[in-house]
Amino acid sequence: MFQLIELYYEVCESWKFQVINDNHNHETAQNLEGHPYVRRFTHEKQDMVLENILHSQRYVYYTREDPETNVVEDIFFCHKKSYCWRHAFLHVLIMDMTYKKNQYRLSFIQIAGVTSTHQTFSIAHAFVSREREENYVWVLEMVKSMLNKCMEPRVIITDRYLPVMSACRMIFSEDAKYLCRWHIDENIAKHCKASFSNADWKKFKGRWANLCNSPTTELYDYNNNRLGSGVSDAHLVKQLQRYVCNNVDQ
Repeated sequence: MFQLIELYYEVCESWKFQVINDNHNHETAQNLEGHPYVRRFTHEKQDMVLENILHSQRYVYYTREDPETNVVEDIFFCHKKSYCWRHAFLHVLIMDMTYKKNQYRLSFIQIAGVTSTHQTFSIAHAFVSREREENYVWVLEMVKSMLNKCMEPRVIITDRYLPVMSACRMIFSEDAKYLCRWHIDENIAKHCKASFSNADWKKFKGRWANLCNSPTTELYDYNNNRLGSGVSDAHLVKQLQRYVCNNVDQ
């Protein structure tokens, strides 16, 4: 029976195929009826299916086409209930990006807000064909079009993805911009945990949590000063403090 092995190399984003057995146990098919290959959607049909879903589920959506080919490149969509919630809770805007983890192989943007009871809710979503500043600018322009001038957010939270941060500065120039605490915690654990002993890491994480949860400026300064107290690698703690001070407010 015919056997084929395929391997995917993430570094170069390419596939390698190797034929193990080139013998077939049946005659060559005369036509392709019934084969999965011919049932696959073209890119145009995939766009049509997505648009039909958005329309049937009563989403408000906008598209951005390539002016030369008229091919849809970016899609922004928002449910009408999210639209109402956005007008009720408008002070905080959270943006999170995932990269080509969906069937469309497009970057996906989720935009969320926060209620008065500290619960998050979805505001809007977008697929973008390119991870460039101009694509994110268009997405944020769509977000801004949902609001009146006097209803712009006061705080925007993102991960440290520079094109998105630059787009935020262009569209929402007067708002405070911060890095997501979860992403900061993940980066600290990824790059710094190995430099601590187990006891020092546990001690540092407890004091780091106290610092992040400081309810007043005075308590923040106090917790910041004692962050490296009793930790063997105090120099590393100082580096972390400088990292947070330099990158939290963008």
